[in-house]
Amino acid sequence: MNVTVGYFLLLLFLVLGILLILLGVWLVARMYGSHSTEVEAECIDISIETVRMGTGPGEYTYFKDAKAPVYRYRYNGVVYTSQPLLRSNRRGYRPVSGPARIRINPEHPERVYSPERKYVRVILVSIGGAYVLLSVVLFCVFRSMGIL
Repeated sequence: MNVTVGYFLLLLFLVLGILLILLGVWLVARMYGSHSTEVEAECIDISIETVRMGTGPGEYTYFKDAKAPVYRYRYNGVVYTSQPLLRSNRRGYRPVSGPARIRINPEHPERVYSPERKYVRVILVSIGGAYVLLSVVLFCVFRSMGIL
């Protein structure tokens, strides 16, 4: 392997890992930062649908029984009924009816942030951390072997 190519690949993995970590942090910061506010709500229904994702008929992936809670809440004197855009069919995800505290976007009060964003963050930060760790370990191993 060419030394320049080796350095490039290690740097690529390092940068990709850092970007994934930053994306995960940004998702949660947006959910809990100045772009959100917490409101009292009532979960009035659980929407369960099969969700289709993909770019075309041959590329679709179907997610059966993807759930999203439907909330009714009041913000600035207006009553909204909305659900998060992000749905989940994760095994442990069981939204329940009744009172809840949810986060919404105060600039667009009809937009509800899904609590499933936390799991997206964990996945992104974990994969990003693995990329960073792998690039550092490979750099050390290659250096000790005299490859780089």
